[in-house]
Amino acid sequence: MARSQRGPGIDPPGSHPSRSMPRIRLRRPYAALALAAAVACTADPVSLCGCSLPPPYVIVYGTVSTPGGAPVADATVHADAGPPGCQTAVESRDVQTDAAGRYRLLTGGSGGDAQTCIRLVALAPAGSGLASSDTTRITVPTPQRHPPDSVRHNLSLRAP
Repeated sequence: MARSQRGPGIDPPGSHPSRSMPRIRLRRPYAALALAAAVACTADPVSLCGCSLPPPYVIVYGTVSTPGGAPVADATVHADAGPPGCQTAVESRDVQTDAAGRYRLLTGGSGGDAQTCIRLVALAPAGSGLASSDTTRITVPTPQRHPPDSVRHNLSLRAP
């Protein structure tokens, strides 16, 4: 069968008995790229692939430090998100700090509410000799059908 004048990779309608719509064929490098993108987007929503929770959601980021201001690696930041007032938690997340004491977490909005209350606490790494930070509550606007909001919040561990 002669190739159609429609362009490379597209078969004309009716060229195959079981198909009435044009068929698009991907060349191997593009098919591999599409597969890699699909696999990458099954990772953690905080990863760099750009996959995320459906809006509304909030990105909370910051640093964890000692009482003297030094960064704390491997501390755990625990976040509970829920409706305004922080009486109940709809979602809980934990994330570890990196070597520079930085953390970044993604938490979902509290449903139909226009605001989300987030409770944050930093837990000291084992053997550090430090105590957990005070629990902090922040309220973030999370209107439906709007881009995500981000909040920077630094946490400080306490002396034992």
